[in-house]
Amino acid sequence: MKMKKGKLYAVVVMMATVALIACLYCIEFQVPKEEESMVSEIEELMGIPVDIIDIQEVNDNVFVSCINNKTQVKNGVAQFEKGWNGKLRLKRVDMISGIEPISVANFDIDGEYTAFYSVNCPEEIGSFQVTYYDEKAYGEGKIIEKTETIQVTEPHFLKVMPISFHFYSREIGYFDREGKALSARDFYSGYSFDGESKGAGTDQWSVYSSIIFLAGLFVAWRLWKREK
Repeated sequence: MKMKKGKLYAVVVMMATVALIACLYCIEFQVPKEEESMVSEIEELMGIPVDIIDIQEVNDNVFVSCINNKTQVKNGVAQFEKGWNGKLRLKRVDMISGIEPISVANFDIDGEYTAFYSVNCPEEIGSFQVTYYDEKAYGEGKIIEKTETIQVTEPHFLKVMPISFHFYSREIGYFDREGKALSARDFYSGYSFDGESKGAGTDQWSVYSSIIFLAGLFVAWRLWKREK
């Protein structure tokens, strides 16, 4: 049995709609998972040249710690989101001026995550300890403190953890290679608020794809109904 023209056109319209949405998705997620490509995206957004120091993947996100390769003063963390096509899109970059032993940036990935990173950690520091509130318990009106200790094996590192940590309420404790506590005053010159945080977009793909899908669905429905 032959399909009527109206219904055939409706099928063609829906296929074209899906193809267009797929094209928009590939345009949105088009950054290859390569250092050179990620550097180009960060430099274009921030307007300064950078070098990548370390990379860590968390769920469907790729975090990159970087430093301004000219002045060696600005450093920060970039967040890339991974798409279904295996490509990335840049979501956000946090940069601060001045180099602290351990710097911190907070991100939201289905809950709060904190990036601890260093671009030139003093060799005296063998580990650092962070104390934070248990978010689930805090939401239930309870205050429960938890502690995590992170070993430092390289002067440049990036560690992204599923915790909520803020300098205004918590501090970082430093320890030497033998586990002896070090005075934070020997390393901490004051948290730099001379920083910059930039988002790379507003997830326009979701908005445009929804509009295109609804428009395509409406046209296809009208063509399908015409044959009844």
